[in-house]
Amino acid sequence: MEFEIAKEYDRKINDELKKYETLLWQTYYSTLLPDLVQMYADNYNGDPADKTQAINDYRAHLIARHMYRVQKMLNKKRDKLISKYMDELAEQLEAAKRVADLIDDLEEDGWNPADEDKY
Repeated sequence: MEFEIAKEYDRKINDELKKYETLLWQTYYSTLLPDLVQMYADNYNGDPADKTQAINDYRAHLIARHMYRVQKMLNKKRDKLISKYMDELAEQLEAAKRVADLIDDLEEDGWNPADEDKY
C-alpha cells in the first residue's frame, strides 16, 4: 500500500514537471530565442561568409544555457511539489488517525460496527 501511494505521488510530480518543462521550452522557442538570434544576426560584425555558422553556434549556445536554467527551475518546482504533497499526505494521515481514535473511543463505549447493519 505504501509503495502504491509513493508511486501515485511520484507520477503526479512527474506529470506536473513534464507540463511545466513543456511550457518553459515552448515559451522560449516561440518568443525569446527568435528575438535573441535575430538581434545577434542584426548586429553581427564578422566575416559575412561565416555569418550562418556563427548564428547557428550562437543559437546552440543560447539553447544550452537555457537548458541549464530549465533544469534549475525544474529542481525548484520538484522541491515545492514534494513539500506540497508531503503536507497533503500528512493531513490525510492526521485525518485517518482522528477517525481511528474516534472509532476506538466508540468501541470503548460499547459501540459495535456490526450492529449498524441491523438498523
